[in-house]
Amino acid sequence: MNKKSVIKNFLVSIFFILLTQNCYSVSQKTNTCPITPKIKRSLNTKLRLTLPGAIRLGIKQRPSLKALQFATTSQQKEADKQLSSYLPQLTVSGPTLYTFPTRKLDSISISISQLLYSPAGPGDLYRISMKSVKISQYAQALHEDLIQHQVEHAFLKCWLLEEKRYFITTLKVASDELYSKATHKDLAGLLNKQEKLRADTSNIAADAKVITYFNQLFPARGRLEYFIGEKLFCRELSKMPLHWRLKENPIKLDTLDNYCQKSYENRKEIKSKNVEIRQAELYKKYYAKKHYPSFNAGSSLDNNDQSLYFKMTWNIFDGLSSRFSYDSFKAKKMKIQMEKSDLIQKINLEVETEFYHLKILLKDLEAKAVALKAAKNLLVLSKEKFKVGLNTKVAVKIANENWEKSHFEWLEYCIACQLKKSDLDFACGYPKN
Repeated sequence: MNKKSVIKNFLVSIFFILLTQNCYSVSQKTNTCPITPKIKRSLNTKLRLTLPGAIRLGIKQRPSLKALQFATTSQQKEADKQLSSYLPQLTVSGPTLYTFPTRKLDSISISISQLLYSPAGPGDLYRISMKSVKISQYAQALHEDLIQHQVEHAFLKCWLLEEKRYFITTLKVASDELYSKATHKDLAGLLNKQEKLRADTSNIAADAKVITYFNQLFPARGRLEYFIGEKLFCRELSKMPLHWRLKENPIKLDTLDNYCQKSYENRKEIKSKNVEIRQAELYKKYYAKKHYPSFNAGSSLDNNDQSLYFKMTWNIFDGLSSRFSYDSFKAKKMKIQMEKSDLIQKINLEVETEFYHLKILLKDLEAKAVALKAAKNLLVLSKEKFKVGLNTKVAVKIANENWEKSHFEWLEYCIACQLKKSDLDFACGYPKN
């Protein structure tokens, strides 16, 4: 083989290597995830946002969830990298290919090697890395549960405040009417100082309730928009386009033991700990086989010299490094098992706490429902008495205000029960059934 043919073969090899790398890089660029979208600002006032739609928006728009998705992709690529050791390894070396002005050609060597067998080899490292991928996926799923929980709370609280607008408006109109009548009476000299002071105080108290309401409403809107990553266009005095209805059927509680069992089966933290335990066990097996021999085969070409070889590598004594690593992961496995036991106890406490809190709220809701029914009956009775002349318009108005107050208190407890049910579902890992 002359020098020209060596240079020609070398350049052809380099060309195909560069072409392969470029094709791979292009394919990777086409498969990458899109950049995280910025928060959109919707100007559609006809949009009616539902709770499932809000949850989907929150999961889609959250940058922290995108970061976890990229972390999972990175872990997957690290796992794929471990399998590359099973592919042939091609090396081309030549310290000086061209010098000026002598144009002397130095020696060129081309070598290729192939791993045949290794007890603690790329296959074991791949299985270990895939456990890291699974852990990253569980972290991503846990973050999705957290986003759902945050969106549910923000949505229901904002919806309750939007529904409260009717009662605040009624209160403000009634207060303005009473204060206007009191002002005219005062101008006519029909009110004493004590009655005028009482009218001023009632009007100021009503205005304070209105201001407090809007000071609660605007932060609640901003919180919901933050969690869904979507700017809902609405003027300050317009109603936010939230679409949600109370369920006609009351919440039915299961037994505490069933909720605890659901949490063991669905909590992503427990699943992640189980994977960590299996990963530590794989590490133990990997280092236990570290001192076994491995076998390689290869070929080398150096100018006109060509050779084939079969090589065995046996690290008989590595200074007890593998033994120490084995003991380290054995201790790590026991540590993770203790962390899992502690986690199960904490989850039991969370589930039990949310279960009994929801049970108490449901009993209070039953009492509020009875009070609402009684207030409605009194309102109907007051209207019937007014028709036959046995009651005054003021009494009907008082009965109507009492019914509105009872209705809103009942509505508040309904939302409180829904929020606590969301807390219980989150503590159970959002079971499908």
